[in-house]
Amino acid sequence: MKDHTVNDFNGIASVYDALASVVFGKNLIKSQHHFLHVIPDDATVLIVGGGSGELLQTLLQQKPQCRVVYVDASERMVELARQRVHNAARVTFLCGTESVEMPVPTFTVVITNFYLDLFTQQSLQRIITRLRSLLVPEALWLVTDFVKPTKLWQKLLLTSMYLFFRIVSNIEASRISDWQGMLGTAGLSNQAEKTFYHGMIKSMVFRETTFRLHNPGDN
Repeated sequence: MKDHTVNDFNGIASVYDALASVVFGKNLIKSQHHFLHVIPDDATVLIVGGGSGELLQTLLQQKPQCRVVYVDASERMVELARQRVHNAARVTFLCGTESVEMPVPTFTVVITNFYLDLFTQQSLQRIITRLRSLLVPEALWLVTDFVKPTKLWQKLLLTSMYLFFRIVSNIEASRISDWQGMLGTAGLSNQAEKTFYHGMIKSMVFRETTFRLHNPGDN
């Protein structure tokens, strides 16, 4: 049997947004847009798991001075995003994961929307550690994702989603990991949050607040 690439969205890239709209209406888009206003105008932003570029397009419109590194593991998603923003000069497009070599050493903002839910708890530990190493002190981490459901219909929907994406995209995870708790444990402080779609989706703003050694020679 052929070994398929993990988290491979190439096959459904062209229909992914349409599928999401059928199930969730505009909730996925609204949730991802909700906290964009907190991003500084001149921010250097890292988007990991950027998908087809809808969020990227909106970010460039709202923050005309920011610079963006867009990362996605799907070559097809990268191409769709590039086309959507007309290969904007302010964006560096990279095909890969958070472990790819970055064109800049640090970022003031990182965005991981509907990305952390693809991984197991063990992988999330590595991913969070990697992304934190790319953040300047006091950087913002914006995350929108599914949370553990409380209602039966939500549990059934989420179970169906994981089954579907494990079949068509070979995603690593089979259930939601505690990404909120892991970000907090990693030294990130919850600044704001809002839920969508009957509490099934949560958008959060974290700030990198872990104490860092201060060089006596710094002002």
